[in-house]
Amino acid sequence: MTPLKVITYPANGLLKNFFFLIILLLPYSILSQCPNNNITFSSQAEIDSFPILYPNCSEFDYSIFISGNDITNLNGLIGLNSIGNRLEIFDNESLVSIDGLINLSSVENLILIENNDLLTDLTGLNNILFSDSDIKIIDNDNLSSLTGLDNLVQVRSLFLTHNQKLDNLLGLNNLEYVELDLRIENNFLLSSLAGLNNLKYVAGDLRIDGAALPNFLGLDSLTNVGGTLMVKHNGNLLDFSGLEYLNSIGSLDILGNASLTNFNAINLNTSFLSYLSINSNGSLKGLYGLESIGNIINTCNINNNPSLYNLSGLNGLSNVYSISIDQNDSLINLEGLENLEVVTGFLQINHNDRLISIEHLHNVNHIYWFLTILDNQLLFSLNGLDDCNFSLLQSIYIANNPHLSDCAIQSVCNYFDIPNAIISIQNNAVGCNSPQEVADSCGILGVPEIPIEKKISVFPNPFTTSTTIEYELKEISNIQFTIYNVIG
Repeated sequence: MTPLKVITYPANGLLKNFFFLIILLLPYSILSQCPNNNITFSSQAEIDSFPILYPNCSEFDYSIFISGNDITNLNGLIGLNSIGNRLEIFDNESLVSIDGLINLSSVENLILIENNDLLTDLTGLNNILFSDSDIKIIDNDNLSSLTGLDNLVQVRSLFLTHNQKLDNLLGLNNLEYVELDLRIENNFLLSSLAGLNNLKYVAGDLRIDGAALPNFLGLDSLTNVGGTLMVKHNGNLLDFSGLEYLNSIGSLDILGNASLTNFNAINLNTSFLSYLSINSNGSLKGLYGLESIGNIINTCNINNNPSLYNLSGLNGLSNVYSISIDQNDSLINLEGLENLEVVTGFLQINHNDRLISIEHLHNVNHIYWFLTILDNQLLFSLNGLDDCNFSLLQSIYIANNPHLSDCAIQSVCNYFDIPNAIISIQNNAVGCNSPQEVADSCGILGVPEIPIEKKISVFPNPFTTSTTIEYELKEISNIQFTIYNVIG
């Protein structure tokens, strides 16, 4: 740097010297400040020049975006302590290290590390302990370690998505609390959750999807999931061991885990769920572990679990908005629903090829929306719903149950007396093959035809655009008017 030259004026020039010096120093003062808007680095040269242009920039108030084919390191950012908005590091095909962020302790909104093909770990984020930002680690093909997040204790949300070589979560050993969602999705080699051993609470959703996990060992300290525990498409998952201390969740969504056999390891102490969905788990045989669930505010879906032979494990369930039991090929009966009392929406029992009996629904006393029993090949009776009150039910649809001959249970018979009742019964066995067959079995006589009175006056008659029909109704009775043509 060239030494500053001060020009001295004759007498009484001291003040002039001072102002001239200020003018000379002004560019150096500007260089020492951070940029006053977002900054994008698209080359290594730009990274390297940052500490030269802004030698004292440590507290940056805006967003930093880093994306460039020749960027190999972030050493030029070593002076940064905080970023006021977003840090996005993406599409850097030559980046091998983010060590240059080692002094960074705070990012306010988002840390995104996405599609950096040569990056193997996260060393450089070591000073981030409590983060108010979302951290998203996505599509880094050679990332095999989360080293660098070792000191992270709390984070707003954490997404680990589609990192092809990530096989464990070591590096998250100090993480205790996630304020929103923790998503671990499509890391196909992930075979262990080791690294999450200190995680206690996820306030939002916990999603584990597309991993090679055999169990949940590593989540030994987890006690609460405030949102949905979502477990999807984990082909090697056998059971829920590792979640023994999990006692509270908001909802449960289990989908497409081909090897999952049971929930025995979990011991929930949750009486209310927002919803329960257990779908397409090919080896699932029972629902033990869910006994504490008493109320489901929205829907309960138990669908397409071909090895499930009963619903034992739902024995505590008493109230549900709607329940769908569909395409469970080995389901013989509804054991597990014997304490269910109220369905405030719909009850749907469809396409369960081996279902013989629904007698375990004997305590259901109200269904408020609609009842559908469709395509259950071996079901022969509706016994179990005998005492249910259908007075508020909008419709009944019973069809394509080839062995179902006994539909004349008391609740169905009573439903024929409900005004505007919608009853569709067809393609079942004789005795339950049409509404009329069921009505006959119920002993319901046809509605007697009431003679039509002839004391009717019509004026004018014939008419062109309008007419008036008068009739004195002396008592409650049926009235029939037939108009044969427009002239009377």
